[in-house]
Amino acid sequence: MRFILTMLFTFLALTANAAEAPRTVLAFYNDNGDELRSNPLHLLAEMPFNHLGLKFEYHDIADPLPLDAVTDPSVAGVITWFDNGAIRRPAAFLDWLEEMVVAGKKYISFGDMGFLGANDGSPVPSRDRTNRFLERIGVRILGEWTNVTFDTEVVKRDPDMVDFERPMTGKLPPHERYEAVEGVGTSHLRVRRQQDGSTSDLVVTSANGGFVEIGWVNYRDPVFYRTQWYVNPFAFVRKVFDTDSLPKPDTTTLSGRRIYFSHIDGDGWRNVSLVKGYRKDQVYSSRVVLEKAIAPYPDLPITVGPIAADLDPEWSGDPEAQQIAREIFALPQVEVGHHTYSHPFEWGFFEDYTTLKEAPFATLYDHLDRAAWSEEVLESDAAKPSGLLADAYDVPRGFGSKPFVLEREFGEASRYVEQFAPPGKKAEIVLWSGNTSPTPRMIAASREAGLLNLNGGDSRFDPEYPSVSYVPPVGRTFGGQVQIFAVNSNENTYTDLWSGRYFGFQDLILTLRNTESPRRLKGINVYYHMYSAERPAALQALLKNLEFARSQRLTPVAATHYARIGEGFYTTRFDVLGPDHWRVLDRGRMQTIRHDRADDRVVDMGTAVGVLGYTRFQGNLYVALDEAVAEPEYRLVARGEPARSDNVSSLVDARWHLWDLTRDGASLRMKGQGFGHGAMQWRGMAPGQWRVEATLPDGSTVSDEQTVGSDGVLIVEIPTHAYEPVGIVIRPVEAG
Repeated sequence: MRFILTMLFTFLALTANAAEAPRTVLAFYNDNGDELRSNPLHLLAEMPFNHLGLKFEYHDIADPLPLDAVTDPSVAGVITWFDNGAIRRPAAFLDWLEEMVVAGKKYISFGDMGFLGANDGSPVPSRDRTNRFLERIGVRILGEWTNVTFDTEVVKRDPDMVDFERPMTGKLPPHERYEAVEGVGTSHLRVRRQQDGSTSDLVVTSANGGFVEIGWVNYRDPVFYRTQWYVNPFAFVRKVFDTDSLPKPDTTTLSGRRIYFSHIDGDGWRNVSLVKGYRKDQVYSSRVVLEKAIAPYPDLPITVGPIAADLDPEWSGDPEAQQIAREIFALPQVEVGHHTYSHPFEWGFFEDYTTLKEAPFATLYDHLDRAAWSEEVLESDAAKPSGLLADAYDVPRGFGSKPFVLEREFGEASRYVEQFAPPGKKAEIVLWSGNTSPTPRMIAASREAGLLNLNGGDSRFDPEYPSVSYVPPVGRTFGGQVQIFAVNSNENTYTDLWSGRYFGFQDLILTLRNTESPRRLKGINVYYHMYSAERPAALQALLKNLEFARSQRLTPVAATHYARIGEGFYTTRFDVLGPDHWRVLDRGRMQTIRHDRADDRVVDMGTAVGVLGYTRFQGNLYVALDEAVAEPEYRLVARGEPARSDNVSSLVDARWHLWDLTRDGASLRMKGQGFGHGAMQWRGMAPGQWRVEATLPDGSTVSDEQTVGSDGVLIVEIPTHAYEPVGIVIRPVEAG
């Protein structure tokens, strides 16, 4: 009884003293009529913040200020990236910013500060008032705008902070004069005008925030509009927000290895393949994908999303298209998804939908059901061609046999596609189509239908897109909804929108390498369409990507698993229980927490709760959590320091997803599920012979035995797939 009371009081004391680790950054933008997805906050800044464990909460500067953020412990700070020098209520915004900084929140200004001018006739803060605030973040305005920079030279540059992807050389951008405040701000880039010797500090950080002059954050070439960073965004955010002390929900890694998943959008399901051995028989591309890219890879999971209209004979489907769906969904490595019912191209077009609005395009659709549309609508004066849509599509969706119904695109599409799957296999995810830009109402409708969502982002990082600015964030949050992005782009962007260079998708390998080193930014996602099997070169590029994936050290998962991990990134919270001591809350299926620059630390496994183990990569520590434990807790201790973790077995890495770990004397018991053989590595094992045994769903067992040496490392492999969860026991083999 005394022990129980002691544990209870300890728990209550920890709970009372716990402080939340702030992860939310309020991102303010000036709504100029463009979609937020085209704003530099989203396009450029958000991914480095996500990588460093922080998430954006967007606010239109014209909306009421979030006054409660000053005392909100979850808010870490504020970022602005305005494109002009005028906002609404600049004085009120400046006052609020000062309250935030005084309360310990950080402030970053990329681009124009905004509060130097008003676009609504309200008062503008004086220079003195502005500087009183800016001095808190280590900089002050001196004025004297320099537009012609022929005699401006860089006299100080911090190589760790600037010249990241493009050096500051040649013709320099215009700038105003700023001065780093001595003892408060650190200048990382200083320029001097030769004619009068005046200097300006254009990249400044401090304990309270940071500033980069407009035009000096990133470069945009005038021909192809490709962007590159002048400033190192990772170093800048890391310094301002002190992110080395922050545990980071990590979407790239599971069980200590890089995540892999793959998904197919159904476009081109019924395209006739030109691949040798198929073209004479007019075989559908989807069958070629089945036989060449899915069936031969039982170790690589794939989520297949047909367009329901492509299978439905009332729209455009036929028996052969349906039969291929049955054969694909019957494979154990295949997960059922869908790519909507009618494949909307421009989602915004359907936000305020009426049949009259779409009537001008109706006659452009194949297999038009005139009765469903009604002759009255089709013959109305409104049903006249009205030119291109906003995103330059010829029609607002791919299939228009019947008028658009939002609910049909989600729940009805799921039910239609599921009839071609074995019993028990359900469609749990919608793969966004077209411009992949649904409105919040549409995301909400997909969730009401019980679906996860994926697509958008189009990550590229290769010679054609030579910057991390083309690596997107985890997703986008807006209107109270979350859209999870695909991890990599598909073959469409590599083939000039499927008009040439059909071999181009093989360049995905360059992005996969560049997002792994020098820092792991993304997992591996082989994302493509059924039309990849239409052209021989495209099919070969796809197979090259699959073979590359096979050569890597991976933990393969289904697309729904990754989507849930992505959602967990946004919900995860940390209670700080003490120095280097955390409790993880509300993480969903997010099972990896990363600690940067942690070569000198280890997890104290002797006191950890709900931790499988940890691994090291690029100087960082990746902590693997146990999905069976709702609120894991652990602390880090100095490497080499005597701790209760010295002789505690822990996971280094595994190809399978593992959970529900219990230690029974020297033995380990857990559950596992995965694709390919169950390779795994454990540390802290006693020297001697060890046996790992998996009990399959049918009751049979498979096993492996290996010897552990003086290093205490056990490397074993369960020689079977585990498409369904299996029970695993690791135990010492008795002598004799």
